[in-house]
Formats: sequence, structure tokens, C-alpha cells
Amino acid sequence: MVNNFKDVFELLHPRLLKVIRLRGYYRPTPIQEKAIPIVLKGVNALIIGPTGSGKTEAALFPLASRVLSSYSNSNSIKLLYITPLRSLNRDIFARIVGVLEDAGLHVMVRHGDSSRSEKLEFLRRPPDIAIMTPEAFYFMLSVGKFVESLKDLKAVVIDEFHELIDDERGVELLLALERLEKIHLRKRIQRVALSATLSNPRLAAQVLAPDRRVEIIEADVRKKYAIKVIVGLEDEETRQVAEKLGIPVDLAGRLVTIKRIVSKLDGGVLLFTNTRDTAELLGALLSKVLGKDKVAVHHGSLSRSERVSVEQRFREGKLKLVVATASLELGIDIGHVKLVVQYMSPRQAVKLLQRIGRAGHRLYETSYGIVLASKNFFDILESAVLARRAMDCDLEPLTLPNSPYDALLHQLVGSVIEFSEIKPLEFYYLATTLPYYYGFDYEKFNQILDFANSTRILRVNEAVIREGRRARRYYFSTTMIADVEQYDVIDLERREKIGVLDEEFVASLEEGSFFVLGGRVWEFVGVEKDKVYVRQAKQEVLVLPAWEGELIPVEFKAAREFGSILRRYEHIGARVFEKYPLSTEAKEYVLKILKEQSKVSCIPTDKHIVVEVVPTHKLAFIYVFWGSRCVKAFELFLNGLIRSLIGYSPASSSSPYGVVLQFASPPSKELIESMFKTIKVLKDSEIENIVVEALKRHKVFEWYTLRVAKKMGIEIPRDASKSLVKRLGETLVGEEALKELNQRKIDMNCLIDRIKDIKEGKIKISIVVLKEISPFAKELLQLANMVVAGYREKSIPSTLLKEVYIRRLSEKRVEFVCLMCGNRWTVTFSLLDDKPSCPRCNSRFIAPLIGVDIDTNTLIESIKSRRKSPKLKKLLAMGNLVLTYGKKAVEALLVPGIGPTVAQRVLAKLAWGEEAFYKALAEYEKKFIQTRKYWKKE
Repeated sequence: MVNNFKDVFELLHPRLLKVIRLRGYYRPTPIQEKAIPIVLKGVNALIIGPTGSGKTEAALFPLASRVLSSYSNSNSIKLLYITPLRSLNRDIFARIVGVLEDAGLHVMVRHGDSSRSEKLEFLRRPPDIAIMTPEAFYFMLSVGKFVESLKDLKAVVIDEFHELIDDERGVELLLALERLEKIHLRKRIQRVALSATLSNPRLAAQVLAPDRRVEIIEADVRKKYAIKVIVGLEDEETRQVAEKLGIPVDLAGRLVTIKRIVSKLDGGVLLFTNTRDTAELLGALLSKVLGKDKVAVHHGSLSRSERVSVEQRFREGKLKLVVATASLELGIDIGHVKLVVQYMSPRQAVKLLQRIGRAGHRLYETSYGIVLASKNFFDILESAVLARRAMDCDLEPLTLPNSPYDALLHQLVGSVIEFSEIKPLEFYYLATTLPYYYGFDYEKFNQILDFANSTRILRVNEAVIREGRRARRYYFSTTMIADVEQYDVIDLERREKIGVLDEEFVASLEEGSFFVLGGRVWEFVGVEKDKVYVRQAKQEVLVLPAWEGELIPVEFKAAREFGSILRRYEHIGARVFEKYPLSTEAKEYVLKILKEQSKVSCIPTDKHIVVEVVPTHKLAFIYVFWGSRCVKAFELFLNGLIRSLIGYSPASSSSPYGVVLQFASPPSKELIESMFKTIKVLKDSEIENIVVEALKRHKVFEWYTLRVAKKMGIEIPRDASKSLVKRLGETLVGEEALKELNQRKIDMNCLIDRIKDIKEGKIKISIVVLKEISPFAKELLQLANMVVAGYREKSIPSTLLKEVYIRRLSEKRVEFVCLMCGNRWTVTFSLLDDKPSCPRCNSRFIAPLIGVDIDTNTLIESIKSRRKSPKLKKLLAMGNLVLTYGKKAVEALLVPGIGPTVAQRVLAKLAWGEEAFYKALAEYEKKFIQTRKYWKKE
């Protein structure tokens, strides 16, 4: 007989115990040893442990045992299991459902993708255990039958709690749980949360179950991690790959390094990237290096069936490498992972820990990981700092959203829908029990009620809140999921897709601004629906991206440690790197840049701000090691401050380690000195006002305002007028947008603390005037994608425009009508004669039916009666152009935005040659893209 020893499993219900023994659960893991007795007693618990520690079973086994111990076949839900990702739902279902159903419990999954029949079955015959997403749970709370099915509910489990706690999805989930207990059930329910390692478990416990006892359960055995920071190889194979794929040598070196890692290992490799676009690019390139059958991409934008297929093929060993984003960070079972490779800096230690934890899945196995940094001073050292912090569990602080109005309004509307009416104070007290809303005053709550009343979402008087006519549509169509749209980027001249940008970054672009994508500089032309139109820069351009978009922020403490390494380097030299896991090649590159920098400028540190003024390039570089959010606030502050000093704001950009300012004329040392003198006399409130005003002038504030407006029930078109958006920015919507920006993108408190350090002399300031950009500055520009050196292509020469247009139009089918006999026919453009004519009567007075819809009888009647309708006038104009210019007229009319009037101007350029004609075509098409959104629809 196997395992006769007594363990905590024997505390479980006999029926469940028998099943888990048969399923191979012989000995509990350390986390299960600690958690099962506590959870069995009905105590609230926060179970913290790495991937593979057995957290899921530590919660579900004792809770299922509690359900079985008092089981009644009452057609009701006894246990809710809430998980943030639908993919996790099906993974948990596949792994645990067999155990629970063999023990006699009915389990069902319910989320947005569930079929209609599944949704009806869920309500008709509620399961004993329901697995749901947060959104499915709180939407269902407004369905009477679902609430009725919760009458015997014993407990709620929240999986991946660390993913929800600092996000508005978490706020809404916790509000919904309070709503369930205090309004619906009028009793407390046991709450159990499962989480990866947290920096502040006590705060997390307080959020999980406010004003109640919560046991924090962590395993005594600590997971081991081994992480190394390396750079790409540079050898003959690297150069061959670079030449074959037409990519920079640095990128080719990283591809070759990944190839060799995968080839050496007997097992699967996960390659994590920070963005979807990078994942797609690497997937495409690595398929050419390793073979298409060995590589796949996995991210949230792919269809469910595609993601499931990738997971299955990886489990079965059919794939050697999966390139993934955060979609595989969480606990989806993909089988044994031999090694995790993080592509470039992970930006946060907690992210790195979660990702590397996917390797060596079992608790007692060491998780091996590699950070493959780019050959960049800042990327290498940032990666080294984060690797050190991850291995020492020195993680980023937990930051809670500050009283989000949108989540509060949404849950309030859900409660009103369920009960027809609710008392304002009742919901106010419910919300303010949560740490998210500590200090939230009743006056602000009343302002939210007034807003909901004015938008017809709710009907409010002093005594009760009732449902408004827009309540249901708003509630059931809105979530707090930050669903950022993706835009295809189209090269206007070649009409080819060159990449993808997220909506937030697109919102920061203005006509004529430049950005870097795919290693080339592009000029922004315009936006149409879900496409961004661009053209390649015609000359070398310094590009300062105004916004980072979806990039994960580097926190203050990690950036400060980076600066402290440089300070210690000045005292002990290369020995400072001994505690950081750098490869020899990575360390050599860092030392090379440090030596080069010390020859021409100062080395900045966490206690020494260095400003490099480069008048010849009209630039100033300000090195501060304050992290992404604090430095972004500093950038906005400098923008506003310099505006007050010289009358305009310079172009600017920032990274976690500094700000770059680009002036209209060469900046002077005196200007920078004046700037810091002014900083030292400003009050905290004045600093804050300067940042807020600069932020409000930024286009991204408009984007956040529109996004918050949508979450608060205001439908606004994407091309809404600036005056409308500005008015919204002055309401509660704008106030909430500023709060979100302060949490996600800037850190006002950190900035004020750092400026206080400057005032008190704790931070030294040096201003250096240079003739050329320093080594540090070059690395900083490269890191932030601000400038591209060496391999930028020029715009398409005008001599090649003819070839581009002919290639684009060659396969287009064109319908013609004869303006003499009414005959209609269709022909492919490439087969069209230079002087086309009607195949029936041979007349050359013909017109392409482009932008005109008219039947033949109406056309003939119009011609006979000589009544010139707008449609006939347009056809006659096009007919005259074809009669005069032949095929060239059709070519012009096929280009978007070119009607008969514009075509006449363009075709007139033929007098100066074909090159002039095609240049004019390109210019008018560009103008059309830029101005189309302002045109009135016919």
C-alpha cells in the first residue's frame, strides 16, 4: 500500500481523498501543508507561491471538501472560482475538473465566449462549482436567477490576484464581491486569493477582505532562480543572417544566439517579449532561422483556437520555441519548459520572476532564465539590475488605483439594475470599506451621481437612485479591461503594411511628426479607420517619441540602483559588477562605454545630475535615474518651465534614465542654469500645476479622456472635435483621466521628492557643453528608439513612383460606360489600351464608373433629355479626361482622393513629363489621407 503516513490530505472529505490518491496526489507540497488546515476552517486566506507550488489545489481541495461535508443537491452554486484570463479558465477546467467531478461535484466554466446553450444550461442547472472571469461574474450579478443560485455559496477563490489588485478590473471585482455580500446575500463569504510573489502581502490581504482576518500563507521552501544577462553573438554566421534577412547585425546576433540556445537544449524554450509587435517580428524572423515547424507565436490578439493549438503542440514537443507576451506569464499549463529567454530588458523584476518561473515548473527545480539584452549600455545594465532584484525577490511596490470613478459608477449601475432602486448612502458605505476608496468623500460621490443623472444612466434624487433609460445598455456593454486597439501602419507610397502601433501611441502623433518603426524613420501622414498612413523620412531626422505607449514602466528603485552602480564604479571600478549576473561580453561592452564616456564628459549617478548641452545639434541631455514615471513627470515639468522662460516648449522625450530636449535654436549653458535656479524656488503646488498643465496640452490626455468617457457611459466618435474633448477634460471625466495618467504614466509624488533633494543639495548638478553627442547620449537615444544610425532608407525616389503606382493598380478591375451608346463593360487596368474605346461602337467618349452608381436606362434618358444631374456631370467630366489623356486619366482617377477636378490638375503635369505627373499624384493622395476625416459624407 502506497503512503500510509498521515498528512494534511487526510483532513479532506473521504470521497475527495480517495480520488486525489488515485490521481497521484500522494504527498502535499509545502504550500498545501500550510494552507489546507486553514482553508478548511473557513478562514480568509491569501496563498502566495511561485508557479508549480500547488497553489490551485491548496485552495480547491479544502474548499471542495467543505462543500462535500455539507452537500445538498440544491441546484445551487457552492463555490466560485474567478480567474482573469479565459485561457486560464479552460486550463483549470481541464486539470482539476476530473478530480472534482469524480468526487461527485458538478463543475462548469462561464465566460463571454460561452455558447448560448451553455449560458442557458448554467442558469437552468447551476453547477456546484462555477469557474468565471471577473466580468462574467459581475454581469451575472444583475441576473436574478444567478443571484438566486448563490444562496448556498460558501467561498470565492480569486486566482492570479497579483494581476488584478493594482488594476481597475480588480477594483470592480472587489466592489462586486462587497455588493454580493452586503446587498444580495447579507452574509460574509470566505475569500481565498492565489498570488505569485508580492512586495506587500499585508496590503494585498487588506484589499482581499477589508476589516477581516486574512491568513497570509507562504511556502517555507523558496523557489530558486538562476538568471544570466547576455548579448547577441557577432561572428560569421551572424553576418550571413544579417545579409540574408536584410536586418542590422545586432538583431541578427540575437537571432543566432536564440537559435544556438534552442538547438543545444533537449526541451522547449519560451521566449518572452514586452510587446505583441516584437513577438510577431521575432516569430517571423526566427521561423526563417529555425524553420517554420519549430516556432510559433502566442499572444492575446490571436484567436482562442490558435492559442490552444500552440499550447498543445508545445506540450507534445512538436514546437521547440514559443515567442510569447504576457499571455503565457500566468499559470497556463504548457508542459515542461527547459529554459526561459527574456528578449531585452523585462522592465520590472516582478515580470522577470513570473516569466523565468515558467521554467523548472516544479517547486524544487531551479528555474533557469536568460535575459538577451541588445548591445546597448542602458539595456544591459537595466537587465542586470532587474535580474539581481528578481533573484533576491526585491520587487516593485504595490500601487493601488486611487478611487476610480468609472469602476464605482459601473458597479453602482449594476446594483440599481438588480434592485430597481438603491439608497445613495448604502452604496457609498459599501464602496468606502475597500482600501481603494479610503478617504473618498461623500461630496465627490454626489458629483458622480449628478454626472450619471445628466447622462441619463441613472435617475437620482436625495432619497434613492433609480435606473435611467441608458443604464442597461451602458452596464452590459462596458468593462474596465484596457482594450487598446492596434493600428496597421501602411507605407503610403508602397501601400504595404510595415508594422503595428497601439492606439495610445497613435494618439500622441501629429501631422508631420516622425517616429521609428522596423529600424526606419517614418513621417506620420494621417489616420483612417484602423490604419495609420506614413511615408519614409527623406533625410536624416532625430526622432523624439513623445509617448511610450504600452511599454511597462521601470520603477524608481530599480532606476536608482542603476545610478548607484555608476556611483560605486567611480570608487571601486569593475568590481561593482561582481554581484550582477553579466556575461563576459555584456560586461566588456558596459566597461567600454564607461571608459569612452569618462574621456569626453562626466558620468552621471543617482546623486549627480549631469546635463550635456550640445549646441551644434540643438540638444540637451539631462541624466536622472528616477524611473519611467518620475522622469516622464520631470519631462513634462521641464517642458512647461522652459515654455515660461523662452516662450515655447522644446521637443522632448524621456527614458527611465533621462530627458532629451530638442530646441529650435542652440541652447546655452546659461539657459540650463536659469532653469535649475527657477526649480529651486518653486513651491510643490507650483511644480504640480506646471506638470498638470503640460499634461493637459499633450494629445495623450485627449486619448485618456475619451477612454474614460467610454468607461463612464459617454459615446464619443474617434474624430470628435477638440472643443468637445476639451470640455470633457474639465469634467469628472477629465479628472479621472488625470488620476489614471498619474498612476500609469507619471509619478508626481516621486518628482516632488526628487526636486526637494535638489533644493536641499542632496543631488549635485553639473552642466557640460559638448561639440558632439557623447557615448552615453548615443546609447540613450538608441535605447528609446529616438534615432537610427547607418541603415535608414530614403523615401522612394520620384523616378520610381511610376513603377509603384503601376504595380498597385495593375490588377484592379475597372467598369466603363460608353457615353454615346450606353454600353457597359469591365476590364483589368493592366490590359487597358493606351487610348481605350467602346467595344460596341468604337467611341472614345467613355467614362470609368469610379465613385458613380447609375443604371444604364437612367444614363441614356439623362443624355437624351440633356438634364445634367450631378452624376451625369461627373461622368461627362471623366469622359472628357479619358478622351484627352487616355489610360493615364483612368490611372489618375483610380488613386484614392482623386476626382475629375483634381485629376485635371494632375494630368496637366504630363506636359512636364511622367515624373512630374506621378509626383503630383503622390502629393494629392497624401493630402487626401490627411484631410479625409474633415470631409462631409455625401
